[in-house]
Amino acid sequence: ELRETLAAVAVATAPLPRFEDKAVEAALLCLERLEGSVVDHLIRHDPASVLPLLTTEAGPLIALARSAIAPQLLRAGVATDPDQAAIAAETMARLGLSFVLTRDTVVPIGDPEALRRAAEDLVRPLVRPVA
Repeated sequence: ELRETLAAVAVATAPLPRFEDKAVEAALLCLERLEGSVVDHLIRHDPASVLPLLTTEAGPLIALARSAIAPQLLRAGVATDPDQAAIAAETMARLGLSFVLTRDTVVPIGDPEALRRAAEDLVRPLVRPVA
């Protein structure tokens, strides 16, 4: 499911020229795909079987997301070296994982326009290119 989401993000964001816009769209798409996903279903109905895979054993998922995000951070100039890109990408992956694990939030998930504004306000500062 994560691989499918990362592929969908790549397709959806490809036509966008600015990395900041790509990051906002990626965040919105990830939140959209979470609703009704297999992971969402398992967390709600069989948490004992899936929670370890998303917490204490989540290393492979974080690594997969990091490997997809870090090269984009380098290309966009958000990070200037691979180690910096890996740290930033992992931070983004861990932030995303927190939305998977804890759905209770003040982020306006149910209001698409307000959610877009919140994503723009929160995501863009995280991915501005390094000066």
